[in-house]
Amino acid sequence: AKAGNKEAGGGQSEEDDGSNVYMAQDAKGNAVERAKGKEPKGWREIYDLVLELRKERDAPVDWAGSESLGTNVETGEVNEYHTLIALMLSSQTKDQVVAEAVQNLKDSPGGLTPESVLAMSDEELKERIFKVGFHNNKTKFLKQAAQILLDKHGGKVPKTAKELTALPGIGPKMAYIILKVAYNVVDGIGVDTHMHRIFNILGWVTSKQPEQTRVQLESWLPREEWDVVNVLFVGLGQMTQQPVHRAQLMRRCIDSSQPEAALKLVNRLGADTSSADPETGETPLMYAARQGNVAAVGVLLKPTMRLKKEAVNTEGSTAYDIAVKAKNKEIADLIGPPK
Repeated sequence: AKAGNKEAGGGQSEEDDGSNVYMAQDAKGNAVERAKGKEPKGWREIYDLVLELRKERDAPVDWAGSESLGTNVETGEVNEYHTLIALMLSSQTKDQVVAEAVQNLKDSPGGLTPESVLAMSDEELKERIFKVGFHNNKTKFLKQAAQILLDKHGGKVPKTAKELTALPGIGPKMAYIILKVAYNVVDGIGVDTHMHRIFNILGWVTSKQPEQTRVQLESWLPREEWDVVNVLFVGLGQMTQQPVHRAQLMRRCIDSSQPEAALKLVNRLGADTSSADPETGETPLMYAARQGNVAAVGVLLKPTMRLKKEAVNTEGSTAYDIAVKAKNKEIADLIGPPK
């Protein structure tokens, strides 16, 4: 398959017909009619800010997630089965580890096909995916799914959520991502734990499970955002939690069109706004001082922010030292000398 125009599946219309209901799919891929929800106040401003912060698309999900693992970078061709396998291996596992496991499977003598998976012994298959979470269960699921694909689908990956969720180890999140990546069909939103956590913090949903988050989100989020919201917010979640990527995220907040709003957002989402770049030791406050960004410095000094004014970088300089060296009296006075 090759990337093309998005399709609306499940009988849903791309246009808002003014009614108070919309057609959706339940957890098993059955068509259901649901009531439209009310858009949360201020959601668009936050959404657009996240689009700006994620403009570079360099979080782990962007280069090691299911979309990239099943796609030939040079041709744009999508291998549906590779996409399916990447999703099946992804639960409770970092994208980087999934990428390694998928490559191990591709390197097997028969490559990565339903036939090659069935030809491997359980021991060999388990060894090739050993680093992923719950590898014993996933070994069993991979074998069972391969057999079902050959027996019922001619070796091809199904094109509906109903058929996909009938496969072992495949839930709604995986099904909707597979459909979007492999076939450009947008029947629903794939919601993972990052999205579930973030959207509850933002007050966009009030839910206890990712599937509940999906249902509530789909009730009000404009249909044109359904195909990008997953990778957008999964990447944001990864960048708030992983130190190397968090440093990049903080710099982007400070350099953004709305540094105050951006820093407050990531702080609200749990990012440690005092954490240093693992390589340089530079904290967000140091970077803001170096950039001469008074507004960002002011936000980072607020009591609601995590702050380590006395921290030093690999050159032994504090944020105050950096401001003094740059002869920026306004920022130096704001920070004040270390105690």
